[in-house]
Amino acid sequence: MVSYDILDFSVISPLGEGKPSHIDALKTARIATQYSVGRDEVELLRDLWEPIKHHVAGIPSHRVGVVVSNSKYQFRSQSFSYETSQVLASWVGPEAIPYNITAACATGLVSVMTGMDWLRRGWVDVVIAGSLETSKVPLVEAAFSQMGVLSKQGSCRPFTQDRDGFVIGEGGGLFVLTRSNEGHAPLARIEKGTVMADPTDLLSVDPSGASIASLIRQTIGTARVDYINAHGTGTRLNDAAELAAFEKVFHKDRPLISSTKSQTGHLLGATGSVELGLCLLMLSEQIFVPMIEWPDSRQRLMLGMEAFQEAPTKINRLLTLNYGFGGHLAALMIAKP
Repeated sequence: MVSYDILDFSVISPLGEGKPSHIDALKTARIATQYSVGRDEVELLRDLWEPIKHHVAGIPSHRVGVVVSNSKYQFRSQSFSYETSQVLASWVGPEAIPYNITAACATGLVSVMTGMDWLRRGWVDVVIAGSLETSKVPLVEAAFSQMGVLSKQGSCRPFTQDRDGFVIGEGGGLFVLTRSNEGHAPLARIEKGTVMADPTDLLSVDPSGASIASLIRQTIGTARVDYINAHGTGTRLNDAAELAAFEKVFHKDRPLISSTKSQTGHLLGATGSVELGLCLLMLSEQIFVPMIEWPDSRQRLMLGMEAFQEAPTKINRLLTLNYGFGGHLAALMIAKP
């Protein structure tokens, strides 16, 4: 069976640019104060590419896959979603293979798993996978506002009693993927990835949590996970369905569960990539991030969520989850190499 390694990554989010700023944000539980990254998609792509481009130096470009995605039209650069992967592929070399995944808010994780599949098939030797978006523009915000999912408080408060939606953020993450056991020193090993579909509704998941519970079970099997980065959007329906799923799956040895959207906002198609980057830092730096405690007196966790807040003594394996409109469900389990 083929397994996969993450050699390196780059990340830009409302918390900052690069690994050091995000390590600091995790250690201090810092919440973003500015959710736009102040650049268009091509500029963002270039800034993400620069720190990791040396990993493909000397590799024939036809052996490099580029699965770097957007989930929607990119308004700042006035480009279609598939153009991002084409631009990056042109920087890699004339024969690099570009591909774009559109899976709503699961786009980032599904892009990584598509890269894993290319490696399994032997089409390429290295994959640059991930996603990025700059969606904090009037048309996108108006659309989500009409759906009633944006926070009137101006903050994303996952799994709290007074949650009322999310704040749109911007950013992205790129990951260098290879097959395992090829003489590299990876940051983490990808143990399992799962993609599923929930047919319940175009805009929401099964409120009983059954579909999410099935996703988690299929991904972790009998493995013990020490931490779960929940999708945790701070919307009334999503968080209730997720908590119901956690209670179905975990009885004893409950993992720590939190949502990094409380710090970054919801990056839509880029959220899976940024959250995977944050999970890699938690794994490598052994940072435990429970739910963010908001400074006002109304902040209370949902009944039942308290059981998932005791930090483990060590993180050896973790799970990150994302769901999107259209029934997209995705989960990725990673571990220390």
